[in-house]
Amino acid sequence: MHQRILITAALLAALAPARAQQLGDPSDAVTKKLQAAAAAAKVSARQIVTGRPFSANEERHSLQILSDGTRIETRQTTHILRDAEGRTRVEESNGTVALLDPKAGLSVNLNPASKLILNKNATNTPLLAEQQDADLKKAAALNRKTLAPPTETLAPQMMGGVLAKGTRTTTTIPMGALGNDRPINIVTERWYSDDLQILLKSINSDPRFGDTTYEVTNIVQGPQDPALFQIPADYVSATDANIMDQYKRKLAEENKRKLEEELQQRKLKTTPQ
Repeated sequence: MHQRILITAALLAALAPARAQQLGDPSDAVTKKLQAAAAAAKVSARQIVTGRPFSANEERHSLQILSDGTRIETRQTTHILRDAEGRTRVEESNGTVALLDPKAGLSVNLNPASKLILNKNATNTPLLAEQQDADLKKAAALNRKTLAPPTETLAPQMMGGVLAKGTRTTTTIPMGALGNDRPINIVTERWYSDDLQILLKSINSDPRFGDTTYEVTNIVQGPQDPALFQIPADYVSATDANIMDQYKRKLAEENKRKLEEELQQRKLKTTPQ
């Protein structure tokens, strides 16, 4: 199901420019989400990058300044790893971990704090792979019929010790398309590493929504511990009702013990010596 969603997203993303032109808004929030999903589909489902292991941080930053000066700013950092076999591990800021093994056709979400397997899904089966190729070819054909915004090739530069190739795309919303009294320019920069075969940085500047930045930092190339890409032996499935009951009881007992210790400490502090 996860794979099918990504396939559909890739198809919709290719149609997004035509849809946006009809609406007079070629860079709306929905289009951005579809394009991001399409990129994820290409990386996680179709592309298996072997022999290029690394670890790094993914940093996402968004800033919107309202007309009254109010700043709306968010930051998010995740840690990513990829081994020589093309398996990936993403450590989220909330403590959860996502594992993807494209060769085995498996994606897993883990909670290390509770040692639970949150979900485990099959991906990239031969049937789905064939369907995906057909969908992507159809999407590409439809996308070629749309009018692409002008794209400028930027001079290559080093980012985190990795050579990156850059492009800058400027999309213009014509005057009056949204009731705007002047053209609106949306500028997007993308920096890609042919060596690691990953997006290193993207910058989107939209006067309506603010600036959004994605960047891969602290890149360390080299072998990774194979154990990091496997489900630990002592993890249990969160879908097992008996296991969950045991976990909840254990958690309740642990919370009760901590509360009793805290009460005892308070009692000792208030007891006259």
